[in-house]
Amino acid sequence: KAVVSTQSTGASLGNHQKEYESDLSMLEQQEENQIIWRDQIFHQTRDIPRIIKEVTLPVLKATETSRMLHEQVKRLEALNKGNLEKLAESQNLARAICKEMGV
Repeated sequence: KAVVSTQSTGASLGNHQKEYESDLSMLEQQEENQIIWRDQIFHQTRDIPRIIKEVTLPVLKATETSRMLHEQVKRLEALNKGNLEKLAESQNLARAICKEMGV
């Protein structure tokens, strides 16, 4: 009975050793993954200022330029509308003068 108990205990310890080694291996893998992730995050965040400089700032400048051009187009459209109204008034006046002169 003692031999069976010792064998059973040995087998149980062997199983525990395998579980321990498996858990240890899994923890080591997780640690390696965390190092890889940390390095990736570091490299990605290190690129943020470059991305801002090379991508974001030009987009903001283009957006501001577009806004300014849009405002200028609106002013030109208003000026053009005013000029068209003055032209129509001038044409009406010219017609009225021609009509009075019998032309």
